[in-house]
Amino acid sequence: MEIQHVSFGSDVVQALVADLEDELLAEYAGVPGSGGLPPPQVFDTSAGAFLLGTEAGRPVACGGIARYDDETAELRRMYVVPSARGRGLSRQLLTAIEDAARSLGYSRLRLETGFRQAAAIGLYRSAGFEPIDRYGPFADDERSLCFEKGI
Repeated sequence: MEIQHVSFGSDVVQALVADLEDELLAEYAGVPGSGGLPPPQVFDTSAGAFLLGTEAGRPVACGGIARYDDETAELRRMYVVPSARGRGLSRQLLTAIEDAARSLGYSRLRLETGFRQAAAIGLYRSAGFEPIDRYGPFADDERSLCFEKGI
């Protein structure tokens, strides 16, 4: 998989993010998550980044980081298309996201995922993320699980 930095506002990313949102709404009976869609500028600054993974020019994965605080980046909108799952692409993308966060000067990476996303939870735990208290817009959302890792 080829991974490149792209604009979150690009048409290809917005299509992937829409697919992710549709999948999450289906998984959670039409109830949207508490995090909401981030504005493009959180990724398109010197404090953030958004990555796109492609195979043979076809978009198959995406994910980004946004500033949480001076030392911590937040992983947002990580997604692998269903037809590309099970081949290690999410781990490859997660490694690239961690590298991007380090290159921006962050020493920690945190994230939120839903309690029904077993594959995501397994990926994050196996990559060294530890559970933390729910934070920010997820603080009161019983469906949310939050994790953090030193990078």
